[in-house]
Amino acid sequence: MFIYFITFIFMGNSMRNAESVLRLATFLPILAVMGGCPNLPDSGSLDGPDQDDGGADGDDDSTVETKEQWMTRQQLVETLLDFNDVNCDPNAVSSCNDVPPEDQADWACAEELGWVGGYSDADGNSTGSCGPNDSVLRAEGAKVTTVAQGLPVVPAAEAPYTFDDVDPETWYADYVASLATVLPREVLGSAEDSDLFEPASLLREQDYLDWLDNLPKGK
Repeated sequence: MFIYFITFIFMGNSMRNAESVLRLATFLPILAVMGGCPNLPDSGSLDGPDQDDGGADGDDDSTVETKEQWMTRQQLVETLLDFNDVNCDPNAVSSCNDVPPEDQADWACAEELGWVGGYSDADGNSTGSCGPNDSVLRAEGAKVTTVAQGLPVVPAAEAPYTFDDVDPETWYADYVASLATVLPREVLGSAEDSDLFEPASLLREQDYLDWLDNLPKGK
């Protein structure tokens, strides 16, 4: 549901690393919201977890999250459409060649709204793929959500509060700042440490639902 999310901003069924997931030139211009995937600016600056096995790497004594706990691009699109009470044309077809027939209308709707877009190659040409089953990073979720909800993009320097791990020079910093204007730190920040945003971590479904519970509906 997004553009980059917004080109929603938001490869295979599992992300191999944060850089490949965020390589969209534009999931926004989400998830940023998606007629396929968010068109996010190229972000080779994020190093993410290896997800080849559908699990998260961690210390030996850490709890490994299951894939079901993470938001996928498909879930992001569906969740945003439902949250904003969007009525889609059931016969619409998206530009995504990897989205199943039963989900084409949702992706077409998200594309039309400017929430999302498909993946591009190194030359900026569309690959026709939108990766509906790909996982979403927290940084991607921030961009797609900002776009989908029509929030003003706030310069990182003007954020009401900041996170220790969000460099104001990164592509996602302004989107995190935008959400910070409407979400309290304890909701937007990491569940483990509210001083951190963890932009390269996978977006948990419950965390995302908590974001939406505190957000105004998009226009």
